[in-house]
Amino acid sequence: MTQHDALLAAVCAVPDDDLPRLVYADWCDENGDPDRAEFIRIQIAIANGAKGKELAKLQKREKQLLDEHRAAWSEPLLEFTDDFREDPIRFRRGFVEAVSISGELLEELGDKLFRLAPIRGLWLGDEDELDSLSQCKHLLRISSLELTGSRLGDEYHGSAKFFGSKYLANLTTLIARGYDDNGHLDSGALWAIVESKHLGKLHTLDIGGNWLFNVRDDRETEAVTSFLLQLGTLPALTNLYLDELWMDGTVIEQLSAQPWLQRLIVFDLHRNHAGDLGGRALAESPNLTGIQHLDLRENGAYTRESVLLPVSDEVKRQLKRRFGERVLV
Repeated sequence: MTQHDALLAAVCAVPDDDLPRLVYADWCDENGDPDRAEFIRIQIAIANGAKGKELAKLQKREKQLLDEHRAAWSEPLLEFTDDFREDPIRFRRGFVEAVSISGELLEELGDKLFRLAPIRGLWLGDEDELDSLSQCKHLLRISSLELTGSRLGDEYHGSAKFFGSKYLANLTTLIARGYDDNGHLDSGALWAIVESKHLGKLHTLDIGGNWLFNVRDDRETEAVTSFLLQLGTLPALTNLYLDELWMDGTVIEQLSAQPWLQRLIVFDLHRNHAGDLGGRALAESPNLTGIQHLDLRENGAYTRESVLLPVSDEVKRQLKRRFGERVLV
């Protein structure tokens, strides 16, 4: 094993630690690759909270370096990526930390992938049968998983088995957004999420765009509503994205009464149908004590005559008095 390989192995072995990355940057400086060294240090500084003018300066230089070297720095990872997205490789803290990949490649080449980069995030964007991945041990290596574009429903695609997998135990972020007319979650998949015994670290859940209330089956609507009310079973949840589910004010009123909302920092409800009923319930809720970002844009409610009425100015003022700049409405 070369010195370079040993240093890279150290980075991959402890992907959450900056020290091996900074040692690798020093090696790059000493071996004729100052741009890579600078890039690693810049991204670490950004990740560690640089602000203001310093952040803007760092981001400008970060873009310059990526524009010049992205192809070369990405090349070792290209065999693992699919073409589902325009940016199949993402850098963070100086190294590739997220890739778009197929389940087949993950199972076949996962060992090699995790030796080449400190991968912490995956996008499985085109999976027809997620249940087949439920026993993929490589999933234990990641903290962030995006499934947008895959077939997310349980009834036809067996995704409940996947969402209950013990190999998701290290996830902190799960993104399962609806995609066009396909790939939407159903009640079976949703219940597998809240009933899982292995999502105790999950702090960010994004299930927006799933049109969950665009159904004419009352039992399905009741099951989805019950799921939303049970999201408090995810003990670490602080960032919740429920945009474009087409919830009405009655459902949002029920949600606003849940004590577990006290843990939320981000609550995204835009493009639903909260109306004045839902908006007022949120403004008066005793449970939104920790909110830093509440999104209620595009939340008009339909009348019985199918006329869309926007949230009234009175309720908007009530929300602004309660949340100030923390609410978008």
